Amino acid sequence: MSYNQKKDIYLNYHNLGYDFQIGINKIHPSIFRNHIRVIDEILSKDKDMNISITFDDGYEGIYKYAKPLLDKTKIKRKKVFIIGDYIGKNNTWDFSFLFNYYKHLSKNQIRELYQSGWEIGSHGLSHKSFLSMNNSQVKKEVIDSKQILEDIIDAKVQSIAPPFSHINQEVYDLCVEAGYNSIYIQNSVEIQTIEDVNIYSRNNVYSIDRNLNIIKKVKSSKMENKKEKFISSFNNLTVLCSKIIK
Repeated sequence: MSYNQKKDIYLNYHNLGYDFQIGINKIHPSIFRNHIRVIDEILSKDKDMNISITFDDGYEGIYKYAKPLLDKTKIKRKKVFIIGDYIGKNNTWDFSFLFNYYKHLSKNQIRELYQSGWEIGSHGLSHKSFLSMNNSQVKKEVIDSKQILEDIIDAKVQSIAPPFSHINQEVYDLCVEAGYNSIYIQNSVEIQTIEDVNIYSRNNVYSIDRNLNIIKKVKSSKMENKKEKFISSFNNLTVLCSKIIK
C-alpha cells in the first residue's frame, strides 16, 4: 500500500514538561521550542511543505506549553488525540512503576484548543491495544470516545490514532464504520494488508531528539525510521507490563 506521503509531514509528540518522567516521551519545553523554530525555518524556505504537529494521549502539558507557542507560528495544522475515559484525570493507564503520573486535558482545555484551530481526534477510551480486544470492545472504544469528544467540542470528530498504532483490517473497518475518515499511525508500522484509504503516517519525536533529528525526520531519513522502529518495538513490552501491574 501507499500512504499520504507527498510533502505532508506529520511529527508526533506526547508530553511536554519541566520535570522528569520515566521513558523518552516527555520533552522539555525549551527543546520543543527549538524544534518548532527549526520547523518554522523549514516552512519559510519551502512554501509547498506542509508540516503538522500532532500529540497523542492529550496531556495537560499541551495546553500549558504547546498551545501558546504553536498558535504564534507558521504551523497551521495542529492535532491532539484524546483518551476518552481519562479527560481531566491522571494517566493511571500508563506503565509508570505506579508513580510519576501526569494529568490529561480537561474538557474546557480541549474545547479551547478546538476553538483555537486545533483538530481534536480520538485515541480510544482506555489506551489499551485494539489488537488485544474483540470486535465489540473495539467498537465501543472507537464509537464512545468519538461521542465523548463530539459532545465537548460540539463538532464532528473525524480522526483517530489507535493506541500503540496497533491496527489490522478489522480495526480499520470498525474505525471507518464509526465515521472516521482519517487514521493516524506511526511511520514504522507495517500495514500492507490494509487498503489504501485515509491512513496517515507520522514520525514520533522523543526527548532524545534534537534539531538535526527533526530535519532528518522531515527529510524521511532512513536512519531515523530505523531508530523509530527500534523504539516502537518496546510498545509490546509496555502493553504486557501494564497488564501485569494492573
